[in-house]
Amino acid sequence: MHVRVYWKDVIRDKASCPACRTCGKRHSIGSRTIVTLQGRLRIRFGKFYCPKCRVHFSDKRLNTYAPRRGRYGLDVIKEVYRLYDGNATYREICEHLYGFGIRMPKSTAHDIIRVRVR
Repeated sequence: MHVRVYWKDVIRDKASCPACRTCGKRHSIGSRTIVTLQGRLRIRFGKFYCPKCRVHFSDKRLNTYAPRRGRYGLDVIKEVYRLYDGNATYREICEHLYGFGIRMPKSTAHDIIRVRVR
């Protein structure tokens, strides 16, 4: 099965610091790969530094594609929730996602549901 890889750039030169709201400058560009129902999404994003707070931070728009430090996109997580609410077992959830070319361990599906229930 061929997996589609597509790109999205979320790069800006400046962003506001989440702690003090002052303008931070971009010091580097990072990238990450997120698994979605349409394929693999490769995102390039800016990494910023606030000289006032001395804090490094990433662009907050990145959270619209996947949770922080998450591997799976929000569309995959919503699909897991939908299937779980329809009384599917973890095995059935993983088999359904495999139809999209996504290999998710049962333990990961369990962790996604557990985080939601908290």
